[in-house]
Amino acid sequence: MITSNGTWVYSIAANQWRKLELKTEPSPRALSPMAFDKATGKIVLFGGDLLDGVAGDTWAYDCKTRVWVEQKPALGPAPRFGHVLLPIPQLPGKVLLAGGSTVTSSTAYQASLYQPLPFELWVYDIAENRWDLLKRFEKEALVPKSVPNNSNLAAIDDASHLLFVGAGKKRYESATLVLELDASRLDQAGTKEFGVPTGTVTYRTGPYDPEWYSQDVPAVDRTQPAKILASLVPNRWTQLKPPKWPQNRQGGGWSTVAYDTDRQQFLHLGGGHSSYFGNDVAHYDTLTDRWSISGRPQFALQYNYDLSGPGAWAFNSGPWGNHNYHAYQYDSTRQRLVYVRNTYTHFYDPVSRTWKHDELIRDNPFTGSKYTTYLVSTPTGVVAWANEKRDGFRHGIYRLSKSGWHKLATTGEALPKSETDGSTITFDSKRKQLLLTTSLGEKGITHSGQVWAVDLATGEVKKLSPAGQQKTVVKRFGRESVFLPKRDSVMIGYHLGWSEGKKNRVPFYDVAGNRWLVADLPESQFFSRQGEGASVDLGLIYDAPRDLVWAVMCRLQSPQDLQVIRLDERLSMAPLE
Repeated sequence: MITSNGTWVYSIAANQWRKLELKTEPSPRALSPMAFDKATGKIVLFGGDLLDGVAGDTWAYDCKTRVWVEQKPALGPAPRFGHVLLPIPQLPGKVLLAGGSTVTSSTAYQASLYQPLPFELWVYDIAENRWDLLKRFEKEALVPKSVPNNSNLAAIDDASHLLFVGAGKKRYESATLVLELDASRLDQAGTKEFGVPTGTVTYRTGPYDPEWYSQDVPAVDRTQPAKILASLVPNRWTQLKPPKWPQNRQGGGWSTVAYDTDRQQFLHLGGGHSSYFGNDVAHYDTLTDRWSISGRPQFALQYNYDLSGPGAWAFNSGPWGNHNYHAYQYDSTRQRLVYVRNTYTHFYDPVSRTWKHDELIRDNPFTGSKYTTYLVSTPTGVVAWANEKRDGFRHGIYRLSKSGWHKLATTGEALPKSETDGSTITFDSKRKQLLLTTSLGEKGITHSGQVWAVDLATGEVKKLSPAGQQKTVVKRFGRESVFLPKRDSVMIGYHLGWSEGKKNRVPFYDVAGNRWLVADLPESQFFSRQGEGASVDLGLIYDAPRDLVWAVMCRLQSPQDLQVIRLDERLSMAPLE
C-alpha cells in the first residue's frame, strides 16, 4: 500500500518545494480541491476521489501550526470529487462548496463509471465546524452539470457573485453559471434532508464489491467441483457454472490467465476493450468453483477509455489493468503473480491479495510491452521473451531470479520476433526448453507454423521446421499454448479450417516427431469468437496434478467463458499434410 505523498509547501522567494514531515494527513485522493481562508489562516479540504470510492470527510490545515486536523461536523455534503471550494470574501471564516461528481456501478460495455451529482451549494463555517446547504438545484435546466470525471472552474468576486463553469448539454461543450450568493439564507431543512454523516464514503456496488461474490449464493461444497471434474467426458470441452462472475470486466478481454499452482486457482488481470482500467485481480478457485476479486478496484478517472493508460500504479500500489495480452504469469519460486508493464515489473501476492510495492523492479533490462512481452512459468522462475532495449528489432530471453531479470546468452539461430496476439511461448518440461511460434516474418514471409526451440541450460536456439508447417500458414497464428507431458505435445489455442466450417480443428505440435498434428475437439469453437485466429480473449492452463486443460475466455461473464477438458489416449490426432 502506498501512503500519502505528503504535504508540501512552496517558497515563492526561493522557487522551491519542501515536504513537511507530519504525523497526521489526509489519505491519498484525486480531484479534491482546497480553499484558503485568510481570516482563520486555515486551508479547508473536502472529499475527493479515492480511486476505489468517493470521500466525504472534512480537513483543516492550520498554516501557523502546520497541523492537519480532521474535522467531524455532524452532517456534511454527500461524498464527491471534482467540486470547487472557494473562500467567500464577504463572509470571513467561511468557504463555499459547489458542484461535484460521484461514481456509478454500471457493468455495461464502455460504461460510464462517473456521474455528476445534483448541483448543490454548501457553506462551511470553520470556527463552528458546521456545514449548511445553501441551495440545491434539481430541475433548473440552466444550471451546468459538473464534469463527471474532471475538475470544474469557479470564482467569487467581492460582491459575492459566483461564476461556475461546468459541462454543457453536448459532449466537449461547456456551460457557464453566474449566481448572486446570499449566504445568510441557509437551507436548514435541506441540510438535514441531503446532508450525510461526516466521513461517509460512497463505493461502487455489485461485482465491484469483494463481498458481493459470497452474498446470495449456495454454501461452498468442495465435493461437488471434484465430482464434476472426475466425471468429465474425455476429449470434449465441458462448461463450468460458478454462481457469480467478475462482470465488472465490462465485456472484453485481450488478456491471458495465470495459474497459481500453489493454491490451484486462476488469476486474471485486465478488462474490456479500451474500457477497463480497474486494478483488481480476479481469482477463480478450482477447488470450490468460485470467483472472487482481490479488493475494490481503483480506477484512473478519464483514462478508462484509453489504450495507453495512466501512470504506473494507483494508491493501492496496484498497476492498472486493461489489455494485458501475455504479459503476466505466476512464479512458483516467489509465490507471486509477475506482471510486466512498460519499464516496471510488478509483483502480486495471491495470499494477502495485495501488490508488493517494495518488491517492484523499476527498470527492466528489456523493452517492456504489454503487447509483445511474452511471459511463461517454469519450475525455476518466470521467463520473458521480449524486445531488447538497445535494438528494438532483436529479441532476447530473460530469466527472473531473486535478484532480478537476467538475459540468457543464446547461440545458434536468431530468436524470432513476438507479435501482438500472434505468438506463443511454451515451456517443454521434459527437455527443459522453450518452444516459440510466431506469425511475424521478414519481407512478407510468414512464420506461422515454424517452431524455435531454446535450450534453457545452454542457450542454444534451433529453428525446427516441423513437418506440416505449410498447412498452418495464416495471417496471425495463436497466442495461447500448453505443453501436455503425457502426450509430449503442445496444444495451441487456435482453429484451423474455420473458413471451411471446420470449427473444432485444433493444432498440436508433436515435439518428439517434430510435426504438426490436428485433432477434432468437440465444442472448442468458443476459442475464437470472431473467426479463425481471433483468440484474443483466450487463456489456456495445463493442470498437471489432475491432467486437465482449462480454458478461460477473459470476458468472464457466462459458462462458455470457463471450460475444462481431459485429453486421453483415445484422442485421434492426424498429421497436417
